[in-house]
Amino acid sequence: MANSLESFTAEFRKALSLFQRVIITTHMNPDGDGLGSELAVYSLIKKLGKEVLILNSDPVPENYKFLCEYAPYTLCNENEPLLESDIVVILDISTLERLGTMSNLVSSAPSKKICIDHHASNSGFADLNYIDSKASSTGELVYRIAKSMNIEIDKNAALGIYTAILTDTGAFKYSNTTSEVHRITAEMIEIGVSPDFVYSKIYEQKSEERMRLLGEVLTNIQSMCGGRIVWSEVTLEMRKKENVEYEETDGFIDQLGFIGDIEIYLLFLERDDGKIKVSLRSKNDFDVNKFAKKFNGGGHSHAAGILLEGNLEDVKNKILSSLKNDIEISSRK
Repeated sequence: MANSLESFTAEFRKALSLFQRVIITTHMNPDGDGLGSELAVYSLIKKLGKEVLILNSDPVPENYKFLCEYAPYTLCNENEPLLESDIVVILDISTLERLGTMSNLVSSAPSKKICIDHHASNSGFADLNYIDSKASSTGELVYRIAKSMNIEIDKNAALGIYTAILTDTGAFKYSNTTSEVHRITAEMIEIGVSPDFVYSKIYEQKSEERMRLLGEVLTNIQSMCGGRIVWSEVTLEMRKKENVEYEETDGFIDQLGFIGDIEIYLLFLERDDGKIKVSLRSKNDFDVNKFAKKFNGGGHSHAAGILLEGNLEDVKNKILSSLKNDIEISSRK
């Protein structure tokens, strides 16, 4: 079950007073919210004199590697001494499966599991949970916790919180960009975060190869339902031709959203392991999180993801057929 901020911070404070060794982790294929929140929590808990380790199933993507200058991000292996930790703080995930290769290690560990998350699909799987699906990001929740626990937010923690909020609001362009978001990020700037530095590192350090691949993705855009839905794809062959790593495709889906008058957009991405990742975005009241749940995916009402076995064409046909059916049903209401 999820806790209120007050009860969560009381229990979190109690746990930190009893235990010394803390591991912080986030979802596979980590993004700005997960990585930024990790940096913030790492900086805050270190202030309490604890032994803290950031441990993830996947490496830090190139455009977020600047964060590694402020905290050590460690890549997990199957022999990792996870059992030696007293607390595992799990950030920005709705289910343990989202931890990827670390899911079994974490679920079997006797450590106290604490989850901080903003996904509506989170049922409260941890021993202690702070979940608010109305928050812009997990970084915003970390900010609230720091304030509630009266832990000073230093420049490193501020950088993490700012990065988390910046990226999960689409650089402040999504509908989850509230007045509170601007108040928090203004405070982070006052602490010492440089907005132009963070934006440049995340969004303006792309390779020529990535840009050529993006061009091919945009060239191959397709549509249906009278242009209400658009999609494109990234195949293994396309990535190999341009020598682009999977992590470098982060943000491709956002480019489709610049098309005027569309309502829903999707990107089908063939991963190195052969699975197909489907990213979904909605500009209107169509709930892509609810749709994604039909395929064991999830996320938020306007941004969600699905991971499926199978070849690309079969997955595309299955998803697009189901989506078209749902759109037609909703149009008749």
